[in-house]
Amino acid sequence: MIPARNLAGLSLLILAALSGAPGTAIAGTSLWSHNGSVMEWYSSGPYRRISYYNPRPGLAVAPGTVLFEGQRRGNIMSGTAYVFSRGCPPAPYEVSGNINPASQTHVVLYGAAPIRARGGCQITGYSGNSTNARLEFNYLRRM
Repeated sequence: MIPARNLAGLSLLILAALSGAPGTAIAGTSLWSHNGSVMEWYSSGPYRRISYYNPRPGLAVAPGTVLFEGQRRGNIMSGTAYVFSRGCPPAPYEVSGNINPASQTHVVLYGAAPIRARGGCQITGYSGNSTNARLEFNYLRRM
């Protein structure tokens, strides 16, 4: 027989895991806002994938297009993000950012983003000042 105090602690642990808080270690999917689009954020262990769930009008992406794929290790998230341009293949670049452990509902990733040739697909360089160099995500809800 399990002592009552152990059952109470176990109950709290199970409740926390099922609550759907974005920082929990269980696998799951949630919705986040990003630059006018709604994103699907998939987590499984350290693995993270962020894809477009409802892209804002005018973007050169379809629902399901992956924007970021990487890992979370402790309070650091890092991996590969992509820049999209009509008629061009996605351009990958490395990003990373710190996650505030007190509020895991806001994540910002930084990385020098690809710059394409004017009117073309060729990557001419990378910039930390481009609009794609800072990716900001705000938690909306569990799916």
